[in-house]
Amino acid sequence: MNSMRSLRSSFSMARAFSLGMAVTLLVAMLTGMLIVSGGVSTVRNEAVARNRLIAMTLANDVTLFLDSYSQALSLLSGGDFRTVDGVNTIARQYPAFSAVFTVDRDGRVDSAASMAGAVLDDVSMRPFYQEAIHSTGMYLSGTFVAEGDYMPTSVMAIPSVHGLAVGYLNLAQVSAFLMSLPVYNLGSVAVVDRNGYYVAHADRVQVIERGSVALETWFAKASTGSSDWMTVHKTSGMEEIVCWAPVGRSSGWTVVVAAPVDRVFRTANRFIFSLTVSVLVIGLAVLSMEIWLLLLLQKDIRAMRYKTMAVAEGDYRQSIRYEGFKDFLPLIRDFERAVEAIEDREHQLKVSRSRFERLLEALPAPALIVSPEGTITLMNEAITAMLGWTMDDLHSVDQWMTLV
Repeated sequence: MNSMRSLRSSFSMARAFSLGMAVTLLVAMLTGMLIVSGGVSTVRNEAVARNRLIAMTLANDVTLFLDSYSQALSLLSGGDFRTVDGVNTIARQYPAFSAVFTVDRDGRVDSAASMAGAVLDDVSMRPFYQEAIHSTGMYLSGTFVAEGDYMPTSVMAIPSVHGLAVGYLNLAQVSAFLMSLPVYNLGSVAVVDRNGYYVAHADRVQVIERGSVALETWFAKASTGSSDWMTVHKTSGMEEIVCWAPVGRSSGWTVVVAAPVDRVFRTANRFIFSLTVSVLVIGLAVLSMEIWLLLLLQKDIRAMRYKTMAVAEGDYRQSIRYEGFKDFLPLIRDFERAVEAIEDREHQLKVSRSRFERLLEALPAPALIVSPEGTITLMNEAITAMLGWTMDDLHSVDQWMTLV
C-alpha cells in the first residue's frame, strides 16, 4: 500500500491520466490486431473451403462429361450399332470427338467416321491401343497433338469382345465445356492430366501450346488422387491459393482452382483499411477531447492553488470564482468554509492577545514574556518603572542576564 502511494505521488494527475489513456489505446490496438489476424485467418479458411467445394463440384461435372462420352462409345462396343452409320452418329452428336472409329482385336480399324482428320488403318502399334485393349473399363490416354488437325487431344477407348471403340477428345472443346460452367469469375480454373499437361484451361492457349504444371510444388501432392489445397509462391512474387480435386472414372485428370491471395483478401483488406481509418479517427477524436478536458482540469487546479497561496500569505479576501467541473464544487465550498473558520480563529486570537497584553500592563509586579528562542516579546510598565529599561534596551534573555 505504501509503495503504491509513493508511486502515485511521483506522478501528476494529468501525466497519470495521459499514461492511462496511452495504455488503453495500446491495448485497444493490440486487441484490434488480434481481431484482424483472426479475421484474416477466417477469410482464408472460407476462401479455401469455397474453392475446394468448387473444385470438387467441377470435378464431378467433368466426370459426368466423361461418363456421357464413354457411354456413347459403349454403344459401339458390339451389336448392330457397331457400323459406319453408328460411328458417324456418335461423331455428330458429341462435338468434342474430333475422330470416332472402332478397332478389332488385331488393331485394324474396321469402321471410322467420315469426319476423322486422318485415315487410320492399323493402330496396333499405337500406345493407346496396347494399353486400352488390356483394360477392363474406360481408358483415357495422356495428351498429345493429333495428326490432321494438330490440336491437343486425348484418346478415350472402351474395350469389348470385338476390340475397341475409340474417340479422339479435342481438348479445346473440353475447355469450352469447362468455361461454360458457372465458375463465378475465379482467378483460374483448369484441368490437368496425370502428366501435368493442361487438358482444359480458361486460356485456351495454355491447352493448345501444351502448358504444363508438372514442376509446380502442389502437383506432386495432387498426383496422389486426393483433394487438398496449398499456398503457392510464384516467381513473380504473387501468392496463390491452389485447390484441387480428382476427376473420377480413373481418368487421372485433376481439376485445379487457383485464386490470387490479393483477390481473396481484397474485400477483407478494404474492410480492414476502413476499420483502421475509423479507429484512428475515433482514437484521435477521443484523444483530443481528453487533452482538452485535461487542460480544463489543470485550469481549475491552478485557480484553486492561486487561492490557497493567497490564504497562506494571510490574504483571506481572495474569493474563488469557480466555473469548472461540478465534481470540485464541494471541495471549493469546503475550502471557503475552512478559510472563514481560520480567519475567525485568527481574529479571536488577536482579541485574546490584546486582552492578555492589557492584563500584563495592569499588573503591579514586574513581568515579561520570553519566546522559546529566548527573545523578549513583551514587558510591562512595572519593569520600566523599577529598572528604567524599555523594550528597546532588552531584546533577549542574554542581554537581561548581562545587565543584571
